Amino acid sequence: MRKLVRFGMGWSFLLAMALSVVTSACAEVGTDPELRILVRVYNYARIPSPILLQAERDAGWIFRKAGVTIDWLECPLSNAQMQTPEACQRELSSTGIVLRILFCAKKAKLRLPKGVFGFAVPAQGAGHAFLASVYYDRLHDVASTHDVYAAEILGPAIAHEIGHLLLPSRKHARAGVLTGEWRKEQVWLATRRGLVFTREECEFIRADVAARMREQGTTPDPPALPTE
Repeated sequence: MRKLVRFGMGWSFLLAMALSVVTSACAEVGTDPELRILVRVYNYARIPSPILLQAERDAGWIFRKAGVTIDWLECPLSNAQMQTPEACQRELSSTGIVLRILFCAKKAKLRLPKGVFGFAVPAQGAGHAFLASVYYDRLHDVASTHDVYAAEILGPAIAHEIGHLLLPSRKHARAGVLTGEWRKEQVWLATRRGLVFTREECEFIRADVAARMREQGTTPDPPALPTE
């Protein structure tokens, strides 16, 4: 019994230390209200709106720690749907990003490495990377392995994939929200807003967003339209 108690205390101490180190990574980076991107969200997995909105708030918090504001825009899944927001029909600007929340088909699952819950498509030529996808059922697999709900880690997973679009390297990090494989410690931190970008990643992200805005003419995208 004493061994179990000692192990539990040791594990809690390590997680607490990791939480302290990771959450302070971008603590000194101020949020610039002019550094912002617009993310068009396509909820193909049909996640309930409250869960998706909370995930957007969580992902937005992670990017605010990096000094960038995200405006979220919920877009319809087909042109046939009524009341399509006009912003969803515009040509994607340099500060625009498309986020898809998907369910994996069985064949796709066989092709995805274990633990992979999404992907970001690299930039083509001189353009900017703009497409990120998160597989909600794969995220559920990761979450259930560690006895948490997928909804609790959806926000950090979204930040992970969008982060890849804004960084010069597609490589995963050894710590923080861009860690490649989320083990028990990373999942635990994700549920407590403990996964953020490192200081160096914050600098790269801010530089990329600033470059996108200069290309667009230093005019931020319009704010996301209100959703029900």
